[in-house]
Amino acid sequence: MRSRVMAVNVGTVSGGTGVNVVAAECHASVDVRVATLGDGRWIRDHIMALEPTTPGTRLEIEVVLDRGPMEVTPRNRILWEAVQGCGKRLGLELKGAESGGASDGNTASLFTATVDGLRAVGHGTHAHNEHVRVSELLERTTLLALILMMPAMEAWGGFAPVGARNTAPVTGCHFGTSRLTTDTYDLDPCD
Repeated sequence: MRSRVMAVNVGTVSGGTGVNVVAAECHASVDVRVATLGDGRWIRDHIMALEPTTPGTRLEIEVVLDRGPMEVTPRNRILWEAVQGCGKRLGLELKGAESGGASDGNTASLFTATVDGLRAVGHGTHAHNEHVRVSELLERTTLLALILMMPAMEAWGGFAPVGARNTAPVTGCHFGTSRLTTDTYDLDPCD
């Protein structure tokens, strides 16, 4: 059986009326992150099958699907490879990664090729120390512009080599994965 990439976090637990009183009820909110919809069904079935271990108690489980995972699909993989080609034109080695987070990309990926995580280079996402490396903004903006130009460049026969004149175009920034991250960058918050 393959390994199921997932995270289960009991984020909040509450209940009772005082520290010296047995609680009449308790509530727990659990966040589950999965790599595939199949994994989501598997963990949901296991959670729904839980039984209380204390006599006279019961479990009430409510499942709320906020958004499904952004799966690596064939069309996402093709797009990711094209984005990597754009990075190579700029001398960047782009590496994919899974974040476990959620974005509109999770939903968009159900309907079209999607790359997620094209953010500014920095560190501390959603934390008090979140910051952007200003020195990397031009490079990241250039990458984004190159990616946005892919459909037109493909229609025109590809990109001409950097500094070349009157030569056949070179493809390598053409269509069709999952997540773009800044793993290849030094994310030192002090520079």
